[in-house]
Amino acid sequence: MPSFYTNRLLISYCLIILVVNFCSCSVKSTTESKIKKSDILASSVSNVEYLKQSIEEAENRLSRNFRQKQVLFLKSKRYESLYHKREDLNVREQILLFWKDKKITDNQKKELLQKCDDLADLWRKQRKKLTLKRFQLGFPN
Repeated sequence: MPSFYTNRLLISYCLIILVVNFCSCSVKSTTESKIKKSDILASSVSNVEYLKQSIEEAENRLSRNFRQKQVLFLKSKRYESLYHKREDLNVREQILLFWKDKKITDNQKKELLQKCDDLADLWRKQRKKLTLKRFQLGFPN
């Protein structure tokens, strides 16, 4: 007799845990869906701001990276290709994805791509500066 009651108690305990688990999952999913909806609304307002900030961060990264690792870049072209990558390519890809999904207009796309062109020009100037300095110091190009 004691084993019957023990098994019954164990089954009851498992059922209670199962019910609580299902309830918590349903509450969690509705909360997550509300959060996702609010994020989508907020992002639709600030898509252009997000992309502008991405361009600015990429420019800062490019400048900081060049300043910090310039000597390393001068010593070897291999390091230059590893650590001095074009930042504008990733941002361009994001801009085109946002435009394709109709999150930004054609005019906004043109404006943002122009800023990417400026970022690419900065990268080219830095590369040219490295090549000239490498030539002046007698390092192989």
